[in-house]
Amino acid sequence: MLFIINKSPFASRSLESCLDIAGKGDAILLIEDGVYAVTSDQILQAEERDINLYVLKADAEARGIQTALPVVDYEGVVELVENQTVVTWS
Repeated sequence: MLFIINKSPFASRSLESCLDIAGKGDAILLIEDGVYAVTSDQILQAEERDINLYVLKADAEARGIQTALPVVDYEGVVELVENQTVVTWS
């Protein structure tokens, strides 16, 4: 399953709620203000649970965020959503 987070974890509980149900092998794509999550402790929680994390390149760049997490462009987003059930948190 692919979860898409578009809200900052500092302004919303979307990522926290997502992590309550995401499991090993699931993926989380951070877009829009969700890219601010790369600086949160919740990212460590996701990594410890073997949840795959991705950051949308354009949104990270627009916000001046650099990360060691995998960064995907729009083509990469299409590849992520092609064969997965997608849940968007807002």
